[in-house]
Order: sequence, then structure tokens, then C-alpha cells
Amino acid sequence: MKINKKLTFMLIFLFPFAMIAQILPQERNYKIGIKTGLNFSTLNVSGVINERTRTGLNLGIFFKQQITDQFAVQPELLFSAKGSELRFNERNFLGTAKVNLNYLDLPVLLVYNPTSFFNVHLGPYLGVLLWTNVKTVNQPIPEEPFFDLGEQITGRSFGTFDVGIAAGMGIEIGVFNAGMRYNFGLADIGQRTIVFGRNYGFPDAKNHLAQLYVGVAF
Repeated sequence: MKINKKLTFMLIFLFPFAMIAQILPQERNYKIGIKTGLNFSTLNVSGVINERTRTGLNLGIFFKQQITDQFAVQPELLFSAKGSELRFNERNFLGTAKVNLNYLDLPVLLVYNPTSFFNVHLGPYLGVLLWTNVKTVNQPIPEEPFFDLGEQITGRSFGTFDVGIAAGMGIEIGVFNAGMRYNFGLADIGQRTIVFGRNYGFPDAKNHLAQLYVGVAF
């Protein structure tokens, strides 16, 4: 049901831009577009016994500048919802943490078009953390000091910046485009939190996510 609502929102969001694109001239060596889609994200982190994918939105704009008939450069500015659901089994915490991390991402992609309608793309991205939300379900451990992980893991538990590599493929038919992409986070985004003499938080966490997207360009 949540995914159906997100898909409906994306179609409604793109529709007026598709109408605008129909009336603008097409003979130019650049395109300006808007895109939206779904993220399927995880945190590549140690110290958990199970991890579930978080589904979130990506939404933003892009600029595609042709260099040759087959190559282009495409910077993008995207809101991107990342995170994961983590199951911990630690000495002082047994439970689940739902980690929601919301970023402003700037990928800069080299796009290769082997045909007029198909492309592959690759490039670095920089992410800036906008806000976080952590929800926990705790299970106290008998005869052990216990603390609420949700109170310990806050926005201060994560670094401001994320960097990585984005790679994917897409199709372009007229003003419409769609594709899939994978983001490989390279930066450790977590900060160390020491409680009862032990490290908590996600000091070695890295963002990994798969993206599906649709868009229009004019």
C-alpha cells in the first residue's frame, strides 16, 4: 500500500512537467529535467544480526549537457531518503532500530548512449544529511544495565556528508526517461557513542541503495 501511494504521487508530480516539455523546442545540445522514484536502501554496518531494506523516495532535477553524439555530462540535485531497519543483539541492547536518513545528493554522471534510447551512466556523488529519525523497539535484558538506543542514536550520531559512486542504466523515449541505479557509499557516516564503556551507534556504517526512477526532460 505504501509503495502504491508513492507511485501515485510520482505520476501526479511528473504530469504537468510532461505537458510543458511537449511545447518547448527540442533542437538543443542540453536538456533540463525533473525525476522521481523509489530508493531501496540499507546500511552496510557490523554489529547487527539482521537488516531489512528501507523503501523511500528520491526526487529532484537534472541537467544533461551533450559532449558528443554519444557522451554527455549529467549533474543532478536530489532529495534522497536512505536508512535501514536493524536488529541488534548486544550486551546492553536487544531490539530493533528503524533508521531514517534524509539527504540532499549531488551526483555528477558521465552518460554514454550506445543507442538513441539507451544509456549507461557512472560518476561520484556527494550527499549532505538534512535530518534523521530513529525509532527503536527495546527488549530489556534481565540483570544487565540497559539503555534506550533510540535516545542515544540521534542526528549527532551521523556525519554531515556522504560520498560514493553511482552507476546505472536507463532508457530515453521522447521527453520521458526511466532507469535503475545503484549507489555505493564509500564514507563511514556514523559517529561513535560510548555507553557503559562500549561503542554504540554506527561508526562503520555506509549507505548502499538501489534506485528506480522516472522523469521528463525538456
